[in-house]
Amino acid sequence: MVVKLDANSCKKIGGMPINGKCKLAKILVGKKPNRTDSFFYYDEDEIASFKGKKNAYSLISSGDIRIEIDDESYTKRDLDDAIEKYKLTDKKLRSLEDKERLEWLNNNWFEVEFKPKNSEYWQSVMGDVAYDYDGAIRLLEGAIVKKELGK
Repeated sequence: MVVKLDANSCKKIGGMPINGKCKLAKILVGKKPNRTDSFFYYDEDEIASFKGKKNAYSLISSGDIRIEIDDESYTKRDLDDAIEKYKLTDKKLRSLEDKERLEWLNNNWFEVEFKPKNSEYWQSVMGDVAYDYDGAIRLLEGAIVKKELGK
């Protein structure tokens, strides 16, 4: 993950300056084409990570999922069946919602956790969540810059 940050600030937080930008996090799970909704990342433990000067950071998918499509219920255990059966993509999810064939009973989200250097406990960045991949990456970038630089 590369963000706009001057070289000094980048080094200060433990990033790697590259051509006027700052490489911050290691992407562990790439963006899936046409599947950017957090729904499609339900089984991923960690999406991206970063070890800063003050904290370690982890972008995760969190929360339970329970949906109904055409009166059939699906949970985390059998979401792959629904994804395959309905050939689900971001566009298809919206279409099924618009046609009132899809009902969200529980949904998941992306959130950032951080662990201070001298701690063994992870903490959540409370109140900050994202529901799509790009928003989640921006959420992680923001948490890193805010906590490492105090901006």
